[in-house]
Amino acid sequence: MKKQRAIDFFEAAKCAAIRRENICDALEELSYAGYVSGVSYDGSSVHGADTFASVDNKLVSITSLSQKRDECSAVIDDALEVLYGKKDKGGIALLMGFKYADIVCAHYLDLRTWREIAQDMGCTHSWCMMLSKEVMQFIDRHGFAYVREAEYRKSNKSSHEHLY
Repeated sequence: MKKQRAIDFFEAAKCAAIRRENICDALEELSYAGYVSGVSYDGSSVHGADTFASVDNKLVSITSLSQKRDECSAVIDDALEVLYGKKDKGGIALLMGFKYADIVCAHYLDLRTWREIAQDMGCTHSWCMMLSKEVMQFIDRHGFAYVREAEYRKSNKSSHEHLY
């Protein structure tokens, strides 16, 4: 079995983040649509459609979209664990530093452009891209298991500061 490359892993996480954002928008629209549907005082639809069938269809759609949102969230959570470890105590943040984890998180999970990240950090977008590439190379060299299992060794080293 071919081992997964870090860039492919984070690109999949980015797709999940985009998809989750779109699903959340669709869920919001479905929720709003429930308030503005045309129903007369006698319970029938203003537009001649079966009101109960319409509600059932919305519920099925909401349930399906919610399940898909949860699947996307699981992919994103997995990527966050690689970056920050369990309970924010490991991963790339521990092994390389929070700036590395924060940059990858901002681009792949928060869906920010390299230029936006660079502007917030006061550096060039090529520098951000270089740090991200170093993260990918580190993971490819050491493996996901090594990164996921990294934990703080000292109990007093529990606080940290993110870049933004």
